[in-house]
Amino acid sequence: MIISKAALESCIATKGESVGIGADGSASARNLHVAIAAGPVTKEVIESVPLESGVLGLSGLTLTMGSATKIVRNIGRDTTFGGLLEHCNLDSDSSGAVTVTTHDGKRKATLAMAARVGSVGRAVIDLVRGVFIRARDTGSVAVVNRKALITALQAIDKGCADGSGETPVWIAVGDNGEIAIRAVNYRTGQRIVAVMSAYEEKRLEFDAWEEGKVKRGCVRTKRRD
Repeated sequence: MIISKAALESCIATKGESVGIGADGSASARNLHVAIAAGPVTKEVIESVPLESGVLGLSGLTLTMGSATKIVRNIGRDTTFGGLLEHCNLDSDSSGAVTVTTHDGKRKATLAMAARVGSVGRAVIDLVRGVFIRARDTGSVAVVNRKALITALQAIDKGCADGSGETPVWIAVGDNGEIAIRAVNYRTGQRIVAVMSAYEEKRLEFDAWEEGKVKRGCVRTKRRD
């Protein structure tokens, strides 16, 4: 199963306990407050990476955060082939023994590790999918610049710094798709409000994976040496 480095990195960023690898090639993780789901790589990528795509069992795998981090550290940065080399293949047997194969553009390398058979990610992905499908169906969708959103949240975090972990933000969506983010430092009473305009004419249509129509992802392709 071909998995992207980016998918694993997004899951690791949650600092949760484990990463679920689904039979469709998706990756997911969660902590107490955030659930992340990363979709499977595209057919075009599978056909282009210099790796043979294996097949996981129908129940998928569960990796510890340590194992996922180890895989990421073994995938180098690819500035030559547009990120194609920033993928790996996972092959596993019924006991959970996993062989990770990477390619640096010249040669392959393998890494062996153990995983738990069965993915914890199914429930996480169903949770994420349910939330954004309900949002889509009710029209509660805002489209803003990602970098600007990160900047706004960082600014709010600076202005309302609170080490207690009690750090809610209130997000409102305007009639024209703009968003307002409000926060307060409960200790000092300091309030911060950020407002962001919407991207115009930017749509991201739902794909088959987001709609829950992909049951299995990668298929075996010809081996590339």
